[in-house]
Amino acid sequence: MDFRYILAVTFTIKATDEMALRIIDTLKNLAEGGEEKLRKELETETHIKDISGQSKEVLKKILHGYSDFSVSTIDSFFTRILRSFAREVKLQIGYDIELKQDDILEKTVDDMLDEIGTNPELTSYITDFVYNNIDDNKGWNIDKHIKELAQEIFKERYRERKNILEDIDFADTKDRVNELTKDLKNIRYNFENFMAEKSHEAEEIIKRHNLGIDDFSYNTSGVMGYLMINLRKADKFEPTKRSLGAYEDRSKFYAKNSKRISDLNEALDDGLENVLHNVVDHYNENKKEYYSTLAVLNTIYIIGIFEDLSRKLRDYRKENKLLFISDINFMLESIISGDNCPFIYERTGNKIKNFLIDVGK
Repeated sequence: MDFRYILAVTFTIKATDEMALRIIDTLKNLAEGGEEKLRKELETETHIKDISGQSKEVLKKILHGYSDFSVSTIDSFFTRILRSFAREVKLQIGYDIELKQDDILEKTVDDMLDEIGTNPELTSYITDFVYNNIDDNKGWNIDKHIKELAQEIFKERYRERKNILEDIDFADTKDRVNELTKDLKNIRYNFENFMAEKSHEAEEIIKRHNLGIDDFSYNTSGVMGYLMINLRKADKFEPTKRSLGAYEDRSKFYAKNSKRISDLNEALDDGLENVLHNVVDHYNENKKEYYSTLAVLNTIYIIGIFEDLSRKLRDYRKENKLLFISDINFMLESIISGDNCPFIYERTGNKIKNFLIDVGK
C-alpha cells in the first residue's frame, strides 16, 4: 500500500513527532529483520512473505518523498482543509490560526474585568455577581468562575448554526437578563421565606406550651431540629428521614416514654403538626423550581457579561486577523455536508484511503 494514501493523525505536535519517529523506527527494524512478533502478524494479515524487503522499499520511498508522509495533528489537518476553502468562507487575507485559544480567552477576561469602574453596565453585573457569590458563601473572587464558564463561547452548543464571522446581536441581552434575574430572585425569596416563616411558627407554638427542642424525639437531630434549625439554612431544606417519619405518624414527634406526651400532643393539635405538613408538601411541590432557580442564578450573571466578552473576542480576532481553532471546526461543519466529502479531498489534493488515528493509551 502506498504511504501517500495514508493519513496519520494525533492530538499534539509533540505526539505527531513521536508518531512519525515511531513509524520510521518500526520500518527500519522490520527492514533489518527485527520486530519478530509484528512481522508474523503482518505476514498473516497481508500474505506477504518478504516483509523485510517491503519495509525497506517503503522506508526508501518515505525518505525520498517525505513531504508526502502525512503525519499531523487533527487541528493541522482541519486547517489545511479550511485554507483550501478560504474564498468560499470569505476569510480575510493574511489571517492566522490561533491554537492557544484558552490563553487568549483568559487575557480577554482580564481585559474585560479591567473595565470595571469605567463601564457602568458591566460594573453593575460584576457587583451583583460578587454579592450573589458572597450570599452563597462562595467568596468574592469570581475571576476563575468567569473564565470557566466563558469556555462555553468556544463550544458548538453556544454558537450552533451561527456564522462565526458575523456579529451576534446581544443588544437587549442585559435587559432580558435583568428581568429574568428579578423573577428568579423572587422565586428564591418566596421559597426560602416560606420555610423561615414556618420555622418561626413552629418555635412560637412550642414556646406557648412551655416546650423546647429537648422535649421532642432525638432533640436537634429529630423533627424539631429540622423545623427549627434546618429550615433557616438554604442548603438544609430537604426533609430528613425522621421528619418524614413524623409526617406519616405524629407519635414520632416524641419518645414513647416521654413524661410530657399530653403537652406535646396539645402543641401538635395547636398547629405544630400542620406546620410540618405544610413544609414537606411545599418542598415537594416547589423543589424543582427552587433548585432550578438556584442553578440559573449561579450562572446568569455570566450570561449577562457574555456581550462584553464576545465583543472583546470579536475585536481581538479582527485586530489580529485570527481564527481560533474552535472556529475552524465550526466552519468546516458548514462546508462538509452530504456528498461534499469527496470534493473536499479533491480540493485539498488528498487521496486518503486509510486513516491511522492515535487514540493514546
